[in-house]
Amino acid sequence: MRDCCLLIAAVFVITVIVWMNRVAHHLKTEIEQRVEGYAGRSTFTAGLGLAAFVFFMVLREGAELALILRAVELSSEGLAVWIGTSLGPGYGDCRWVVLLPGDV
Repeated sequence: MRDCCLLIAAVFVITVIVWMNRVAHHLKTEIEQRVEGYAGRSTFTAGLGLAAFVFFMVLREGAELALILRAVELSSEGLAVWIGTSLGPGYGDCRWVVLLPGDV
């Protein structure tokens, strides 16, 4: 079970790396332009499209995290997994707020 979770998580991560390698040079600009274009519209479908975009982006990240955490939990002590799960995102959020104050 643990190996299967790790393999699925690895496939998710590898596909993201390959995709980002191909489109990274123009991805940020393209996403910003499209989101601003849809945000400027007041139609239901534009709002639904933005909601779907955010939902699927968060869903993919959550799936990767859940698979990796499940695999780690199967191979280590449960308490250590929960401590790391609690401290890791908090540390990442603090770094984001401190390092990117103009973007917040």
